Order: sequence, then structure tokens, then C-alpha cells
Amino acid sequence: MNKSKIFAFSAFSLSAALLLTACGNSVSKSEDSAQEAKYSFASNILTLDTSMAADVNSIDVLLNVDAGLVRWNPKAQVVNNLAKSIDISKDGKTYNVTLRDGLK
Repeated sequence: MNKSKIFAFSAFSLSAALLLTACGNSVSKSEDSAQEAKYSFASNILTLDTSMAADVNSIDVLLNVDAGLVRWNPKAQVVNNLAKSIDISKDGKTYNVTLRDGLK
């Protein structure tokens, strides 16, 4: 390739990169802006009933929006979530769960 073609290709590449950079979406982050999570599924969510959910999409949504009695903390330990306390009988067959105040 001769020098003029290399120069023309370089100039075109640089101008295309600048144009695409200028077309980018700049969003300013404010402290009181709400955060959103958007999901896209290949098929419909069949149920949001935790006792009937058997498909991957329903279970995925339920795991992200439902709160349970316990949860995992960042150190991979089980900690109380909606439960204030959980008392287990000596034989391990009976669990007495006390819910946090204000829950029904």
C-alpha cells in the first residue's frame, strides 16, 4: 500500500472512532436516582407461586424478589433474614421461628 492510502485509512478510522465516541450515551449519576434491574427472558414466567414454581424463569425471578427466613451473607454463612430467631428442638425435628417485628 502506498502512503496516501495508509494516511486516508488512518484518518477515516480516527474520524469513525471519534464519531462513535461522540454518539455515546452519557448518564449523570445523582445520589437520589433509583437503581433499576432489567431482565429479559426467552419465554414467559409461568408462576410467581413459590410452591408451584418449577421452570427456570419463575425460579430466577422468585430468587431475586422474595425474601426468606434466612439468607446467605457475603461470607457464605446462613444468617437470619425475616426470622428474628430460630430455635431447634434437641431431637432436630421441630423448628420454632420468631419473625422480626412488624411482619405478618
